[in-house]
Amino acid sequence: MRDALAKLLATNRRLLDIEREAEAARCLPAAYANAIERVSVSGDGYYSRSTPEDIERVKAAQKKLAAEERRRGEIERDEMLRALGLELDAIRATLPGLAAAASIELGAIPRAMMEGRANG
Repeated sequence: MRDALAKLLATNRRLLDIEREAEAARCLPAAYANAIERVSVSGDGYYSRSTPEDIERVKAAQKKLAAEERRRGEIERDEMLRALGLELDAIRATLPGLAAAASIELGAIPRAMMEGRANG
């Protein structure tokens, strides 16, 4: 008797999950780039010291890698958001029918309760 209501509530939970997943996807580019930018390289070894030119080359390589990782995060973000958008479109198409069926079920519950009291 409450199948439509259960489906509507499950759809609502999925919509909340989609919102969280979309927010996480939006953070991917920065997260990927920050993972590279947080890495530190020590230029001082036991037997030798790095020259300022060596340190600058490493910093430039790190910036380049961070930009590549940011781009990878942007691509992954776009793919995730595209998939979530398709899922939202599918939900949007079924939501009016689910809401109508749940409304009918919700209306039937008080009627059944009142009929039970009248007969009981």
